[in-house]
Amino acid sequence: MFCGLTMRAGKVAAFDFEPSSGRLDETTIFDSAWASPGRYVHEICRRMIAHEPNADRLIVANPVLPVKSSTLVDWLALAPSAPVAFVDRGGFPLAYVLPRRIFDDGLERFLPFLSMVDSDIDGRFLAALTGREAKQIRLDIPPVTLDDKFAATGSFAAYKDKVMAWTEQCRAAVRLMERSADWKNLPTAIYMPFAAGDVLFAGLASHHVTTPLYRKIVVCDRFQDIWAETGSPMEMVSVPWSEVNTNGNTSLEGVMFARQAQKIGKDVGHFVAFGPGSRIYDRGPFHLFDQHRFALGESLSSVDDLFYFKPTVPLRRCELPLRPRRVLLCQRGSWSLKTYPDRHTRVLTHVLRSLDIEVSVLNPAGTPAEGVAVVRSDSTAELRSLLDDHHVFVSADTFDLHFARHVVGHPTVALFGSTWPGNSDSVRLPESRILCGPLACTPCGVTDRCPLTRGSECANYPPPHEVVAAVLDVFDRVYAA
Repeated sequence: MFCGLTMRAGKVAAFDFEPSSGRLDETTIFDSAWASPGRYVHEICRRMIAHEPNADRLIVANPVLPVKSSTLVDWLALAPSAPVAFVDRGGFPLAYVLPRRIFDDGLERFLPFLSMVDSDIDGRFLAALTGREAKQIRLDIPPVTLDDKFAATGSFAAYKDKVMAWTEQCRAAVRLMERSADWKNLPTAIYMPFAAGDVLFAGLASHHVTTPLYRKIVVCDRFQDIWAETGSPMEMVSVPWSEVNTNGNTSLEGVMFARQAQKIGKDVGHFVAFGPGSRIYDRGPFHLFDQHRFALGESLSSVDDLFYFKPTVPLRRCELPLRPRRVLLCQRGSWSLKTYPDRHTRVLTHVLRSLDIEVSVLNPAGTPAEGVAVVRSDSTAELRSLLDDHHVFVSADTFDLHFARHVVGHPTVALFGSTWPGNSDSVRLPESRILCGPLACTPCGVTDRCPLTRGSECANYPPPHEVVAAVLDVFDRVYAA
């Protein structure tokens, strides 16, 4: 639940919004895993001003907490001016009263830097932003406690490292604002160095943001080629892999960001917002493309503006002769349950070869079946070259799949099991087939062990015969004489 109030000459208007589970209208706000609590404060204020353009004060509840606007009405009488922070007995921020002129002065782009977990540093931030002291009003409410169990609510993933990151982004912003007289003109950047898929979708999403909050993005040097392939208008700031490597441990993302944030205000001339997941991405139905658009500043208040209504990348077919037909297979995912099962892979490759289709396996985890070629790719250039040498790409839910379909436009057959297709699939076209098993457990949110079978393989992948049928169908539809 998100909520807020507007006030103008004693008149109060109340607003309650729900995180959207599919419907997008005036009563819902888009659910994006990559949007921090501060970004939701920004969006709530934006929505309220659209309804009450003459408001002179805005009060917005902390998006991390389940608060309704009826509760805020009682608090508002205690805050005759702005900026004000309402806090509980332990000092945790419950809501903020903001002056409307933040928007009139064009400073709303800085609101996503609010931590919404540390009222003291947020107070310093608001004082610098408005030029007025931010007062605290303590309410007789038991202290809020955030721990790793809090993330199970399905709202913000308020793990300790996320809380650290939200706090450090605000601290870094305050350092810049207090040390630089020209801070209002400094560019803002979003920090997103950890995952190739995040870099890919953020770059593609940046082309479709009409109200961008950031001019730069901080990306690991390993992913420079990915960022270049997206053609994003955002400037990339490169950081060494050694400074951001978490070895797949997402609980270290906040720690790595905190180290980078220490540089802000010293030798970095831009604000940096924490970009990695602040919510759980598969709790909502929306495509990662759109989730990144929201995080970058797009409101997305209509279903007509979603990914599926955007122009698709043109089809790029393999120019090699159809004799022999050639399939590139990527079985391996970024975690165990995203890997297409070995038992399925053996049957799939055997049947394809029996149909005189040559099969190459990309970056295999183990020993491929007899008669199957092994190929490797460590860059987008190498992956492009391999795609050019194969007619159809069959892949699990991986960066390689998304690059082939969303950037190259290559014919693909996508294999989904433990992850939900709607979060990262492609528009249904003759050259794009999306397969998933029949079980209702997708998405399960588990990485290493299937809750149903207790095994290390996902039980919800499409069986080999369905994959073979899809491959043959793509050949018929795309490469028909």
